[in-house]
Amino acid sequence: HNGWYNHEVVFTVAGTDATSGGVSCDAAIYYSGPDSATASVTGHCTDDAGNTGSKTETFKYDATAPTGVTVSADRAADSSGWYNHAFTATWTGTDATSGIDTCTSTNYSGPDTGSGSLPGSCTDHAGNTSSTVNFTFKYDATPPTGVAVNADRAPDHNGWYNHSFTATWTGTDALSGIASCTKTTYTGPDTGSGDLPGSCTDVAGNTSATVNFLFKYDATVPTITITTPPNGATYILGQMVAANYSCSDATSGIDSCSGPVAQGANIDTTIGSKTFTVNAQDQAGNTNSAHTDYSVDYNFLGLFDPYAPVGVKAFKIKSAIPLKWQYADINNSPVPSPTPQPTIGITYLGPCNNQTQSVVEDVVAAG
Repeated sequence: HNGWYNHEVVFTVAGTDATSGGVSCDAAIYYSGPDSATASVTGHCTDDAGNTGSKTETFKYDATAPTGVTVSADRAADSSGWYNHAFTATWTGTDATSGIDTCTSTNYSGPDTGSGSLPGSCTDHAGNTSSTVNFTFKYDATPPTGVAVNADRAPDHNGWYNHSFTATWTGTDALSGIASCTKTTYTGPDTGSGDLPGSCTDVAGNTSATVNFLFKYDATVPTITITTPPNGATYILGQMVAANYSCSDATSGIDSCSGPVAQGANIDTTIGSKTFTVNAQDQAGNTNSAHTDYSVDYNFLGLFDPYAPVGVKAFKIKSAIPLKWQYADINNSPVPSPTPQPTIGITYLGPCNNQTQSVVEDVVAAG
Protein backbone atom coordinates (compact mmCIF):
# COMPACT_ATOMS: atom_id res chain seq x y z
CA HIS A 1 0.00 0.00 0.00
CA ASN A 2 1.48 3.30 -1.09
CA GLY A 3 4.84 1.47 -1.64
CA TRP A 4 4.76 -0.01 1.85
CA TYR A 5 4.60 -3.62 2.94
CA ASN A 6 2.44 -4.25 5.98
CA HIS A 7 2.84 -8.00 6.45
CA GLU A 8 5.50 -10.68 5.90
CA VAL A 9 7.43 -10.37 2.61
CA VAL A 10 9.18 -13.32 0.86
CA PHE A 11 12.24 -12.46 -1.18
CA THR A 12 13.48 -15.10 -3.72
CA VAL A 13 17.19 -15.04 -4.54
CA ALA A 14 18.18 -15.95 -8.10
CA GLY A 15 21.19 -15.34 -10.36
CA THR A 16 22.92 -16.32 -13.60
CA ASP A 17 26.56 -16.90 -14.67
CA ALA A 18 27.63 -16.70 -18.33
CA THR A 19 30.89 -18.65 -17.98
CA SER A 20 31.12 -21.43 -15.45
CA GLY A 21 27.41 -21.64 -14.80
CA GLY A 22 26.08 -23.91 -12.13
CA VAL A 23 24.74 -20.99 -10.03
CA SER A 24 23.37 -21.75 -6.59
CA CYS A 25 21.60 -19.07 -4.44
CA ASP A 26 20.44 -18.53 -0.90
CA ALA A 27 17.09 -19.87 0.12
CA ALA A 28 14.12 -17.50 0.08
CA ILE A 29 14.34 -14.73 2.62
CA TYR A 30 11.26 -14.12 4.83
CA TYR A 31 10.91 -10.61 6.27
CA SER A 32 8.33 -9.76 8.94
CA GLY A 33 9.99 -6.95 10.75
CA PRO A 34 11.09 -4.81 12.27
CA ASP A 35 9.12 -1.85 10.88
CA SER A 36 11.33 0.47 8.94
CA ALA A 37 11.15 2.96 6.16
CA THR A 38 14.60 1.72 5.03
CA ALA A 39 14.38 -2.00 5.58
CA SER A 40 16.70 -4.21 3.50
CA VAL A 41 17.59 -7.85 2.82
CA THR A 42 20.72 -9.26 1.05
CA GLY A 43 20.84 -12.40 -1.08
CA HIS A 44 23.86 -14.35 -2.39
CA CYS A 45 24.50 -16.57 -5.37
CA THR A 46 27.69 -18.69 -6.17
CA ASP A 47 28.78 -20.14 -9.55
CA ASP A 48 30.66 -23.38 -10.23
CA ALA A 49 33.95 -21.52 -10.21
CA GLY A 50 33.34 -20.49 -6.63
CA ASN A 51 32.58 -16.90 -7.39
CA THR A 52 29.94 -15.33 -5.10
CA GLY A 53 27.74 -12.35 -5.91
CA SER A 54 25.22 -10.51 -3.70
CA LYS A 55 22.43 -7.99 -3.94
CA THR A 56 20.70 -5.88 -1.30
CA GLU A 57 17.01 -5.03 -1.74
CA THR A 58 15.68 -1.99 0.19
CA PHE A 59 12.00 -1.47 0.91
CA LYS A 60 9.51 0.12 3.32
CA TYR A 61 7.85 -2.07 5.89
CA ASP A 62 5.21 -1.18 8.48
CA ALA A 63 3.05 -3.88 10.00
CA THR A 64 1.92 -1.84 13.01
CA ALA A 65 -1.49 -0.16 13.06
CA PRO A 66 -1.86 3.46 14.23
CA THR A 67 -1.95 3.95 17.98
CA GLY A 68 -3.38 6.53 20.38
CA VAL A 69 -6.56 6.85 18.36
CA THR A 70 -9.06 9.25 19.91
CA VAL A 71 -12.23 10.96 18.77
CA SER A 72 -13.75 14.38 19.54
CA ALA A 73 -16.63 16.49 18.22
CA ASP A 74 -16.15 19.83 16.52
CA ARG A 75 -18.09 21.50 19.33
CA ALA A 76 -19.38 20.89 22.82
CA ALA A 77 -22.82 19.41 23.45
CA ASP A 78 -25.61 22.00 23.39
CA SER A 79 -27.27 21.39 26.75
CA SER A 80 -26.79 18.96 29.63
CA GLY A 81 -24.67 16.63 27.49
CA TRP A 82 -27.17 16.57 24.62
CA TYR A 83 -26.64 17.70 21.03
CA ASN A 84 -29.65 19.35 19.37
CA HIS A 85 -28.26 20.01 15.91
CA ALA A 86 -25.66 18.56 13.55
CA PHE A 87 -22.10 18.01 14.72
CA THR A 88 -18.97 16.41 13.24
CA ALA A 89 -16.93 13.75 15.05
CA THR A 90 -13.26 13.46 13.97
CA TRP A 91 -10.81 10.71 14.84
CA THR A 92 -7.03 11.28 15.21
CA GLY A 93 -4.08 8.99 15.91
CA THR A 94 -0.33 8.53 15.50
CA ASP A 95 1.84 6.15 13.51
CA ALA A 96 5.56 5.94 14.16
CA THR A 97 6.71 4.53 10.83
CA SER A 98 4.60 5.16 7.75
CA GLY A 99 2.53 7.93 9.30
CA ILE A 100 -1.23 8.56 9.35
CA ASP A 101 -2.93 8.46 5.98
CA THR A 102 -6.63 8.91 6.86
CA CYS A 103 -8.92 8.99 9.90
CA THR A 104 -12.70 8.78 10.07
CA SER A 105 -14.74 12.02 10.09
CA THR A 106 -18.52 11.73 10.44
CA ASN A 107 -21.20 14.39 10.33
CA TYR A 108 -24.28 13.47 12.38
CA SER A 109 -27.69 15.12 11.97
CA GLY A 110 -30.07 12.43 13.21
CA PRO A 111 -32.04 10.45 14.05
CA ASP A 112 -32.70 11.40 17.66
CA THR A 113 -31.20 8.96 20.12
CA GLY A 114 -30.35 8.78 23.77
CA SER A 115 -27.53 6.28 23.19
CA GLY A 116 -25.80 7.19 19.96
CA SER A 117 -22.51 5.56 18.96
CA LEU A 118 -20.36 6.41 15.94
CA PRO A 119 -17.48 4.01 15.05
CA GLY A 120 -14.22 5.33 13.67
CA SER A 121 -10.54 4.51 13.17
CA CYS A 122 -7.29 5.66 11.56
CA THR A 123 -5.29 4.04 8.72
CA ASP A 124 -1.60 4.57 8.11
CA HIS A 125 0.21 4.91 4.75
CA ALA A 126 1.06 1.22 4.85
CA GLY A 127 -2.65 0.34 4.95
CA ASN A 128 -2.79 -0.73 8.59
CA THR A 129 -6.06 0.23 10.25
CA SER A 130 -6.43 0.79 13.96
CA SER A 131 -9.05 -0.88 16.09
CA THR A 132 -12.41 0.87 16.18
CA VAL A 133 -12.95 3.69 18.68
CA ASN A 134 -16.59 4.68 19.32
CA PHE A 135 -17.90 8.19 19.88
CA THR A 136 -20.91 7.95 22.20
CA PHE A 137 -23.42 10.76 22.40
CA LYS A 138 -27.02 11.82 23.01
CA TYR A 139 -28.91 13.60 20.26
CA ASP A 140 -32.34 15.30 20.36
CA ALA A 141 -33.23 17.85 17.71
CA THR A 142 -37.00 17.70 18.31
CA PRO A 143 -38.58 20.45 20.45
CA PRO A 144 -41.26 19.68 23.06
CA THR A 145 -44.76 18.98 21.78
CA GLY A 146 -48.29 19.31 23.10
CA VAL A 147 -47.48 22.63 24.77
CA ALA A 148 -50.50 24.11 26.56
CA VAL A 149 -51.08 26.92 29.04
CA ASN A 150 -53.52 27.30 31.92
CA ALA A 151 -54.11 29.92 34.61
CA ASP A 152 -54.07 28.97 38.28
CA ARG A 153 -57.69 30.08 38.59
CA ALA A 154 -60.75 31.01 36.56
CA PRO A 155 -61.48 34.64 35.58
CA ASP A 156 -63.20 36.67 38.29
CA HIS A 157 -66.24 38.02 36.44
CA ASN A 158 -67.60 37.84 32.90
CA GLY A 159 -64.32 36.41 31.59
CA TRP A 160 -62.26 39.20 33.19
CA TYR A 161 -59.50 38.95 35.79
CA ASN A 162 -59.51 41.71 38.41
CA HIS A 163 -56.45 40.70 40.44
CA SER A 164 -53.19 38.88 39.82
CA PHE A 165 -53.10 35.39 38.36
CA THR A 166 -50.37 32.97 37.28
CA ALA A 167 -50.23 31.33 33.85
CA THR A 168 -48.25 28.08 33.63
CA TRP A 169 -47.16 26.30 30.44
CA THR A 170 -46.75 22.49 30.21
CA GLY A 171 -45.55 20.15 27.48
CA THR A 172 -44.03 16.74 26.75
CA ASP A 173 -40.74 15.60 25.25
CA ALA A 174 -40.33 11.99 24.17
CA LEU A 175 -36.54 11.75 24.46
CA SER A 176 -34.49 14.15 26.58
CA GLY A 177 -37.49 15.26 28.65
CA ILE A 178 -38.79 18.67 29.73
CA ALA A 179 -36.29 20.95 31.44
CA SER A 180 -38.46 24.01 31.98
CA CYS A 181 -41.66 25.75 30.91
CA THR A 182 -42.68 29.39 31.17
CA LYS A 183 -44.53 30.51 34.31
CA THR A 184 -45.74 34.11 34.46
CA THR A 185 -47.58 36.02 37.20
CA TYR A 186 -49.58 38.94 35.80
CA THR A 187 -50.42 41.97 37.93
CA GLY A 188 -51.17 44.60 35.28
CA PRO A 189 -51.55 46.87 33.45
CA ASP A 190 -55.27 46.75 32.65
CA THR A 191 -56.03 45.48 29.17
CA GLY A 192 -58.92 44.13 27.19
CA SER A 193 -56.62 42.13 24.92
CA GLY A 194 -53.89 40.63 27.07
CA ASP A 195 -51.43 38.23 25.45
CA LEU A 196 -48.75 36.34 27.40
CA PRO A 197 -46.24 34.30 25.33
CA GLY A 198 -44.78 31.09 26.69
CA SER A 199 -43.01 27.89 25.69
CA CYS A 200 -41.27 24.77 26.98
CA THR A 201 -37.60 23.79 26.63
CA ASP A 202 -36.29 20.24 26.78
CA VAL A 203 -33.09 19.00 28.42
CA ALA A 204 -31.33 19.12 25.05
CA GLY A 205 -32.05 22.84 24.77
CA ASN A 206 -34.79 22.68 22.11
CA THR A 207 -37.55 25.24 22.66
CA SER A 208 -41.09 24.75 21.45
CA ALA A 209 -43.05 27.19 19.36
CA THR A 210 -44.64 30.01 21.36
CA VAL A 211 -48.12 29.40 22.76
CA ASN A 212 -50.03 32.53 23.81
CA PHE A 213 -52.34 32.92 26.79
CA LEU A 214 -55.08 35.39 25.90
CA PHE A 215 -56.93 37.19 28.68
CA LYS A 216 -58.76 40.33 29.80
CA TYR A 217 -57.58 42.17 32.92
CA ASP A 218 -59.11 45.11 34.79
CA ALA A 219 -58.10 45.77 38.40
CA THR A 220 -59.33 49.39 38.50
CA VAL A 221 -62.62 50.29 40.21
CA PRO A 222 -65.24 52.24 38.25
CA THR A 223 -65.46 56.02 38.46
CA ILE A 224 -68.65 57.55 39.92
CA THR A 225 -69.76 61.14 39.32
CA ILE A 226 -72.67 62.61 41.31
CA THR A 227 -73.77 65.94 39.89
CA THR A 228 -77.16 66.18 41.63
CA PRO A 229 -77.52 66.31 44.55
CA PRO A 230 -74.18 67.99 45.13
CA ASN A 231 -72.54 67.59 48.50
CA GLY A 232 -73.85 70.13 51.07
CA ALA A 233 -76.93 71.11 49.04
CA THR A 234 -80.15 72.26 50.80
CA TYR A 235 -83.59 71.71 49.29
CA ILE A 236 -87.17 72.64 50.30
CA LEU A 237 -89.72 70.08 51.36
CA GLY A 238 -91.36 68.53 48.30
CA GLN A 239 -88.98 70.19 45.86
CA MET A 240 -88.68 68.34 42.55
CA VAL A 241 -84.98 67.59 42.09
CA ALA A 242 -83.91 65.17 39.35
CA ALA A 243 -81.00 62.89 40.24
CA ASN A 244 -78.02 63.27 37.94
CA TYR A 245 -75.21 60.75 38.31
CA SER A 246 -73.10 58.51 36.11
CA CYS A 247 -70.61 55.65 36.28
CA SER A 248 -67.77 54.93 33.90
CA ASP A 249 -64.99 52.37 33.48
CA ALA A 250 -62.15 52.80 31.01
CA THR A 251 -61.31 49.14 30.40
CA SER A 252 -64.01 46.53 30.97
CA GLY A 253 -66.98 48.93 30.98
CA ILE A 254 -69.86 49.32 33.43
CA ASP A 255 -71.89 46.30 34.47
CA SER A 256 -74.20 48.11 36.91
CA CYS A 257 -74.67 51.69 38.19
CA SER A 258 -77.41 52.34 40.75
CA GLY A 259 -78.44 55.01 43.22
CA PRO A 260 -81.39 55.45 45.63
CA VAL A 261 -83.43 56.42 42.57
CA ALA A 262 -82.86 55.90 38.88
CA GLN A 263 -80.92 58.43 36.87
CA GLY A 264 -83.27 61.36 36.10
CA ALA A 265 -85.83 60.39 38.77
CA ASN A 266 -86.62 62.75 41.66
CA ILE A 267 -84.55 62.42 44.81
CA ASP A 268 -85.99 62.18 48.34
CA THR A 269 -87.00 65.67 49.54
CA THR A 270 -88.70 64.79 52.78
CA ILE A 271 -87.50 66.71 55.84
CA GLY A 272 -84.12 65.82 57.30
CA SER A 273 -80.47 65.12 56.58
CA LYS A 274 -79.96 62.82 53.61
CA THR A 275 -77.21 60.73 52.07
CA PHE A 276 -77.32 59.94 48.36
CA THR A 277 -75.22 56.85 47.63
CA VAL A 278 -74.34 55.44 44.21
CA ASN A 279 -72.89 51.94 43.80
CA ALA A 280 -71.09 50.79 40.65
CA GLN A 281 -69.65 47.53 39.37
CA ASP A 282 -67.66 47.04 36.17
CA GLN A 283 -67.64 44.01 33.88
CA ALA A 284 -64.57 42.67 35.68
CA GLY A 285 -66.36 42.65 39.04
CA ASN A 286 -64.60 45.67 40.56
CA THR A 287 -66.97 47.68 42.78
CA ASN A 288 -67.01 51.26 43.98
CA SER A 289 -69.30 53.49 46.03
CA ALA A 290 -69.66 57.27 46.30
CA HIS A 291 -72.08 59.52 48.15
CA THR A 292 -73.08 63.11 48.76
CA ASP A 293 -74.86 64.57 51.80
CA TYR A 294 -77.70 67.08 51.54
CA SER A 295 -80.53 68.34 53.71
CA VAL A 296 -84.22 69.21 53.24
CA ASP A 297 -85.85 72.08 55.19
CA TYR A 298 -89.30 73.67 55.43
CA ASN A 299 -90.26 76.74 53.45
CA PHE A 300 -90.61 79.51 56.11
CA LEU A 301 -93.54 81.77 55.23
CA GLY A 302 -92.64 84.42 57.80
CA LEU A 303 -94.41 85.99 60.84
CA PHE A 304 -98.10 86.80 60.69
CA ASP A 305 -99.07 90.52 60.67
CA PRO A 306 -99.98 92.11 63.01
CA TYR A 307 -97.61 90.68 65.59
CA ALA A 308 -99.83 91.94 68.50
CA PRO A 309 -103.55 92.60 69.20
CA VAL A 310 -105.11 95.69 67.64
CA GLY A 311 -104.39 98.84 69.63
CA VAL A 312 -101.33 97.47 71.30
CA LYS A 313 -98.33 99.54 70.35
CA ALA A 314 -95.85 98.53 72.98
CA PHE A 315 -95.05 95.69 75.35
CA LYS A 316 -93.59 95.77 78.75
CA ILE A 317 -90.11 94.57 79.23
CA LYS A 318 -90.05 90.88 80.01
CA SER A 319 -93.66 90.51 78.99
CA ALA A 320 -94.70 87.81 76.55
CA ILE A 321 -95.02 88.86 72.95
CA PRO A 322 -97.38 86.71 70.91
CA LEU A 323 -95.80 85.69 67.57
CA LYS A 324 -97.24 83.49 64.86
CA TRP A 325 -95.56 81.99 61.78
CA GLN A 326 -96.04 79.10 59.42
CA TYR A 327 -94.04 76.48 57.56
CA ALA A 328 -94.84 75.23 54.09
CA ASP A 329 -93.52 73.00 51.37
CA ILE A 330 -92.04 74.09 48.04
CA ASN A 331 -95.55 74.92 46.75
CA ASN A 332 -96.30 77.13 49.80
CA SER A 333 -98.78 74.59 51.05
CA PRO A 334 -98.88 74.94 54.85
CA VAL A 335 -97.55 72.17 57.02
CA PRO A 336 -99.85 72.30 60.07
CA SER A 337 -97.91 69.90 62.31
CA PRO A 338 -94.29 69.84 61.24
CA THR A 339 -92.31 66.84 62.36
CA PRO A 340 -89.76 67.14 63.76
CA GLN A 341 -90.71 70.40 65.50
CA PRO A 342 -88.41 73.14 64.10
CA THR A 343 -87.05 76.21 65.91
CA ILE A 344 -86.38 79.72 64.61
CA GLY A 345 -84.22 82.62 65.76
CA ILE A 346 -85.90 86.00 66.49
CA THR A 347 -83.99 89.26 66.41
CA TYR A 348 -85.65 92.54 67.61
CA LEU A 349 -84.19 95.89 66.65
CA GLY A 350 -85.61 99.01 68.41
CA PRO A 351 -85.09 101.76 71.07
CA CYS A 352 -84.69 100.57 74.65
CA ASN A 353 -83.80 102.43 77.86
CA ASN A 354 -83.52 105.74 76.05
CA GLN A 355 -81.10 104.20 73.58
CA THR A 356 -81.47 104.80 69.91
CA GLN A 357 -81.46 101.03 69.08
CA SER A 358 -81.33 97.79 71.00
CA VAL A 359 -80.96 94.19 69.80
CA VAL A 360 -82.92 91.42 71.45
CA GLU A 361 -82.40 87.83 70.22
CA ASP A 362 -84.11 84.61 71.20
CA VAL A 363 -84.84 81.15 69.85
CA VAL A 364 -88.42 79.95 70.13
CA ALA A 365 -90.41 76.94 69.04
CA ALA A 366 -93.31 77.13 66.70
CA GLY A 367 -96.70 77.61 68.26
